[in-house]
Amino acid sequence: PGQNVLITGIGGGVALLALQICVAKGASVYVSSGSPEKIQKAEALGAKGGVNYKDKDWPAKLASLLGKGVELDLVIDSGGGEIMTQTSRILKHGGRVVCYGMTASSKISFTMREVLKNQRLIGSTMGSHQDLIDATDFLAKHRIVPVISHVLEGLEAAEQGFELMKRGDHFGKIVLKIGSTGERAVAKL
Repeated sequence: PGQNVLITGIGGGVALLALQICVAKGASVYVSSGSPEKIQKAEALGAKGGVNYKDKDWPAKLASLLGKGVELDLVIDSGGGEIMTQTSRILKHGGRVVCYGMTASSKISFTMREVLKNQRLIGSTMGSHQDLIDATDFLAKHRIVPVISHVLEGLEAAEQGFELMKRGDHFGKIVLKIGSTGERAVAKL
């Protein structure tokens, strides 16, 4: 509670779930996106504000949104690349950057500025079985459900789903629905 969090690349399923969890925990959440519409949708879900990462000066714009003397405690990032150097001036001493993807680059730049501020870069893939149980309990308690962007019918629509992801047109999960409603799957062994 009370922490300032930046979630980059809002619109993807993981970023949106991170937004929902952080808001439920009482954090002040800010987002970045290349789409003003996605920023508006994130604000409707509880984000305090957002910046367009296509603007070169987006970190300064985020600093203005935060207010004088206010810094980020945490950045949740899907892109990699320059995220540490872009946010280090507005990330507090000992602040954390959790990176779960590499949509911008598979390398992350890190300078002595970040080292001297004891800023930490933390990778994230998956947790333990107990982490899954705890997360599921938290989602249930707070009635958090994933944001669904598109529901596509059948495996033959998978390519369409990949195209949606490539274009970045989605806001939330892209779901492939396999089988008709009410149909029970039967193993054929």
